[in-house]
Amino acid sequence: MDIALCGLRGRKLSYAGAYQPLWILRPGIHDAVSLAQQIPSATVMHLTDCTFIEVKADRQPVGRFPKPQPFSTHHIELLPGDTFYIFSDGYADQFGGPGGRKFQKAKLRDLLVSLQPLTMSQQGDHLQEHFTQWMGEQEQLDDVCVIGIRV
Repeated sequence: MDIALCGLRGRKLSYAGAYQPLWILRPGIHDAVSLAQQIPSATVMHLTDCTFIEVKADRQPVGRFPKPQPFSTHHIELLPGDTFYIFSDGYADQFGGPGGRKFQKAKLRDLLVSLQPLTMSQQGDHLQEHFTQWMGEQEQLDDVCVIGIRV
């Protein structure tokens, strides 16, 4: 089983993931090197008018695994205006669009970046509408869960 788990106390976020990453979108351009040092296992890039932080998940499932290791727990200090997302693989793995291809994580990331000016409720509506349009006549393959929280 793949999963991403978060705990939020004030602006302190704790995250652990089994194959599913944590994405943080931070308004403005922030020092990528400094952020990468503060958050181990993170990839930091600048997209449009925000800083995208991906905290990598552990490469093992929950459950049976040949050589299980303890899961890594990451502690991150969020800033006001940060939005973080955890999600199942269902959105990115859905077939549809031109040519019946998978949506893919890069498109999901770009879609979430484009939705940053919207409220969280509006983002949810837009994600649902976009997913339905992408799917078209294809059947939904998997569970679809995208959870976003703005600090």
